[in-house]
Amino acid sequence: MMVEIEGICAPATFPRLPEALAALWRSLQLLPLGDVQADTLRHALTRPGAVELAAESIKRDGRLYLSFRMNGRLHSACIRPAEPPPNQE
Repeated sequence: MMVEIEGICAPATFPRLPEALAALWRSLQLLPLGDVQADTLRHALTRPGAVELAAESIKRDGRLYLSFRMNGRLHSACIRPAEPPPNQE
């Protein structure tokens, strides 16, 4: 799974969705988010059933997309399947 926080950090790859969700939450915790935003993102990424809901979103939309405001600017966090390796012939 590929995790990216637009404008904040480069994409990173994780072997499974639970690890990707945990890594995204750890990264978001380091940002200067307000209490309400942090609680909302924590709930979305760590609540019971978060992995199943994220998997459903990725299956339906091709990605899990979360947005948040920081320093007066809108940012997005995305989890999506990692690109398959290029065909090497």
